[in-house]
Amino acid sequence: MRKGVLFLNSKKALLIVNPCAGRNNKRLGALEIVKKFSAPEWDTDIRTTRCQGDATTIVRECGENYDVILCCGGDGTLNEVINGLMSIDKKVPVGYIPSGSTNDLANTLGIPTELGASADLIQSGKKNSYDLGTLNGRYFTYIASFGIATDLSYSTPQKLKNIFGHAAYMI
Repeated sequence: MRKGVLFLNSKKALLIVNPCAGRNNKRLGALEIVKKFSAPEWDTDIRTTRCQGDATTIVRECGENYDVILCCGGDGTLNEVINGLMSIDKKVPVGYIPSGSTNDLANTLGIPTELGASADLIQSGKKNSYDLGTLNGRYFTYIASFGIATDLSYSTPQKLKNIFGHAAYMI
């Protein structure tokens, strides 16, 4: 006979997944993340992005309904989530599961870039706070750039970033 477990204090989570972020091995790992946050102690709704700006829109539309927002994507996806969050009244904690091609913020903050390890860190309940910046009405997490640096980032094809990571910017 199996005993059931009832989690009365399950965490209501919004998992935003960018299926285009990162390399193929990271995309396959997103299934592991979905499994981890489908455990009984989590009440998780999953939304995927389809184009630039979707993560911001999703958070604006429904972010206040959750205890935590989980971002499974790259630096750009996280930036969108943060900008959506800053536009709503309830400031919900954000869990970052870095699955981009470079994951600069995760590397800067010491967040594991292995998907399972970053999910485990979130599930452990450990919280860290850090400052956000704002420039021209938009928030940024760790860097604001303009001019050639921005042009280079946006002009480098995502396909190259997925294959070569940081080296794609030098090609």
